[in-house]
Amino acid sequence: MLADVRRFEDFELDANACRLSRNGQIVRLERIPLELLCLLVEHCGQTVTRDEILERIWGKGVFIDSENAINTAIRKIRRALGDDADAPRFIVTVPAKGYRFIAPVAAADGDLKDLTNTEPVSNKAAPEPADAAEPVPPIFDTTPGEPERSNSWLTILLRPRRLMLAASVIAVASIALVPHLWRKEQHSLPPIQSPENPCKLKSGMPSIAVLPFTNLSGDPKQEYFSDGISNQLIEDLSHLPGLFVIARNSSFAYKGKSMKEPEIGRELRVRYLLEGDISKAGDRVRIGVELVDASSAAEMWTQRFDRPLKDIFALQDEIVSKVVTTLGLLLRLDQTTEAIFRNFRMTDNLEAFDDYLRGREYNSRWTKEDNAKAKYWAKKATELDPHFAEAYTLMAWTYFNDVWNQWDSNYLADFSHAHEFAQRALALDDSEGDALALITELDWL
Repeated sequence: MLADVRRFEDFELDANACRLSRNGQIVRLERIPLELLCLLVEHCGQTVTRDEILERIWGKGVFIDSENAINTAIRKIRRALGDDADAPRFIVTVPAKGYRFIAPVAAADGDLKDLTNTEPVSNKAAPEPADAAEPVPPIFDTTPGEPERSNSWLTILLRPRRLMLAASVIAVASIALVPHLWRKEQHSLPPIQSPENPCKLKSGMPSIAVLPFTNLSGDPKQEYFSDGISNQLIEDLSHLPGLFVIARNSSFAYKGKSMKEPEIGRELRVRYLLEGDISKAGDRVRIGVELVDASSAAEMWTQRFDRPLKDIFALQDEIVSKVVTTLGLLLRLDQTTEAIFRNFRMTDNLEAFDDYLRGREYNSRWTKEDNAKAKYWAKKATELDPHFAEAYTLMAWTYFNDVWNQWDSNYLADFSHAHEFAQRALALDDSEGDALALITELDWL
């Protein structure tokens, strides 16, 4: 029998234990999304229809809002994997049908292989709402196991239109629904079989990973700045047409690790690596950058910059322009790097940008105390630049974190603040995706 553990990129999926890990660290994912991930990996390269997902994960005879439940599970999987629905590395949406897992998959002790697509599991069509509108799951989960982070009673109380009906909903549901929905026994999916042909990822375009830049300031408190600039370069490069950029979650897994470029390139399955170091002192910033061909560890471009801190935005643009030139990316006449990034520049206020980077760093730590610090720095950023859409988005997410994790007893006020700041971010920039995603979450709570 084949092993039940499967590997893709830097993730390992144990089907029997229903466990996902990345570089040995457990990735938190609820049971429903985890079982769905197992199902998609089991049929790697094949389209799994929404009807098949519903029958396999929830079983026959269970009445749920299937579209909402499946969309929510897919969204949680993508978030856990650091995947992007618009430029997927793992899961693609097959319109009007279902989903397909596209990353190379291997046994835990085997090599990743390029896979070719096989015939779809089924041609049955099912309605496919847009991923951007994926809501949160139904009040009652349909399987036992690990609970959702928000309790059922809290979810109900947060639904403004249902405040007056909360008690009756709980009472009726407890009597009528729970015995039926919880009838399904706890189980794991059957062992994942190796597909005859692994999935083939996008080809024909250069691929790159931006590794976390090293903080050379000698001050650990400056780590937020080096990480923030690295993350900004990832976001800037991702806007370039014709370039495949590895997500932050995957590239930042190599922070602090001593590994050779060819090894990292093989694990991330990219041709190029952008790495460097940063030192910020006073009103000066020094950045060393190196673009490496991961297949041979050959330097393609290297340069050191010593600039006034106020020029950090122009310096980011210059680094990206050098990558474009070195890799020979072909842009249309109206797609100069300056034109591309003019629309994506967050703020011209350096102090607000610095505060935003601090807040973003604290927000990534996912604790009550750090969330409060993230809220503080995001608020400062908005005070310095009232037109800083991303800072309002960050502030909105900190309030949502309070609600989601029950870090504050004033749930309704936190809910209201999250909605208010997300709406303000969208009013400033209607393309602000994180704010739009949060609005979608809030509208279904």
